[in-house]
Amino acid sequence: MSALDQENKSVEDVADAEKTGESRLSRDKSGVKSKEMERSVNEANKSAMSSAASVLSLAVLPERDNIDNDFKPVIIELWRDLAKNYKGQMRRIFRNIRLSREQANARNFGLKMQFLEFLHTADGKQDILDEFVKNFNEFSD
Repeated sequence: MSALDQENKSVEDVADAEKTGESRLSRDKSGVKSKEMERSVNEANKSAMSSAASVLSLAVLPERDNIDNDFKPVIIELWRDLAKNYKGQMRRIFRNIRLSREQANARNFGLKMQFLEFLHTADGKQDILDEFVKNFNEFSD
């Protein structure tokens, strides 16, 4: 069964369910109607119908014969080359973006480590503070 036939079948199923006023999931296990489930099923049915209608509209379009049969392979080959080049360039661009991000992360990590090292370096200020605290505590005793 082709995709178009499956879409047609699902559209027919939805149409039949709408005619009878019932949906497949409109009742829960206890047999009581669930308004919320019915609403979600109706929304799903509407989206299925719209997608099926778009597939049907594509299927009824006439085939175009405004391109010579001799020129079709050339166009197809050009399209394949274009797609191949596009994919290759996108891969290269995204690879460069990933490399750039990795390098930036490495630089940020190095900068953080240098800053932490700077913060932990000993200077004479801690000794001065310790002496002040000691003198202050002796004064207050």
